[in-house]
Amino acid sequence: QCEAWRKRGCDENFMTDVYDGKIWKDWQKVSGVPYLEVPGNLLLMLNVDWFRPFKHTPYSAGVIYLVIQNLPRTVRFKPENIIIVGTIPGPSEPKLHIISYIKPMI
Repeated sequence: QCEAWRKRGCDENFMTDVYDGKIWKDWQKVSGVPYLEVPGNLLLMLNVDWFRPFKHTPYSAGVIYLVIQNLPRTVRFKPENIIIVGTIPGPSEPKLHIISYIKPMI
């Protein structure tokens, strides 16, 4: 499914997904070297999300995860396609120190 985006038909006048955006198109080649042009190369999106692991509690925790942008939008965020790369313990969201959790992955 990661290569299905290459064969999709769409109207050039509309943006319907990440594939239609400038960055996706610019990343077909990086510094003149093919990247997304090469079948099998993936573009990953890094996300940080907060959730309450228990009902009726103020405690929250964070999860750091990757999403494969090459996948169709209909399956991109399904649990089996999400790659969890870290957690951020609570009891609440860090104010200014989130970069220390993300920096090792960048």
